[in-house]
Amino acid sequence: MTNSNPIPSKRLSPLSIRLTDQERDSLTQRSGGLPLSTYVKSVLFSDNAVQYRATPKTITFDRKAIAGVLGVMGRTGIARNLAELSAAAQIGNLYFDDETKSRLLNACADIHEMRNQLLHALGKRG
Repeated sequence: MTNSNPIPSKRLSPLSIRLTDQERDSLTQRSGGLPLSTYVKSVLFSDNAVQYRATPKTITFDRKAIAGVLGVMGRTGIARNLAELSAAAQIGNLYFDDETKSRLLNACADIHEMRNQLLHALGKRG
């Protein structure tokens, strides 16, 4: 006579989860009288169990490199120089056509956004 449920060589590993009273009551009602662990296992390992996507991997970054980029942006004065050109063009001290003026304004906005995102990545406020 063969046993259909062989005894595992190792003890089964328990899994403990915390439930609110409401969650436990809901599981008890859904289980239809089955022990909760039996019901939960049957739901988890059924073919109809909801499949979730894997959690995306955490993005890692080099804090020194990000800080270096911010430092270069500050030292070179690119943003300040673009802002000065844009301001001079807006008040008429420097002639640019509308397209060039628009491009300067967009470049300033882009640099400002890059700075804000770099600061955010470092956990700083702008």
